[in-house]
Amino acid sequence: MAFLDKLSSVAKDMTEKAGDAVEITKLKSKVSKEKSAIDEVLQKIGGYYLDKFTAGEEMDEAVAVMCKEIAERNKTIEDLMDQITAVKE
Repeated sequence: MAFLDKLSSVAKDMTEKAGDAVEITKLKSKVSKEKSAIDEVLQKIGGYYLDKFTAGEEMDEAVAVMCKEIAERNKTIEDLMDQITAVKE
């Protein structure tokens, strides 16, 4: 009987651990969804300030520097796209 009791105990422990693993996976998925939602809001904030920068509105110097960097990178992208077009022709 001791063997069966031990086997039953091991099976119960494994079942609990499997349940815990499933719960942890669910919680990690929820954490990931929340982080994605935060990233979306951060993108909206960035878009808001970039729109203000493009409209020529006054803003914090640190934000203006970042917006200028985006503008420069957009110009680089535009130049690269022009080069792609030229190569295709």
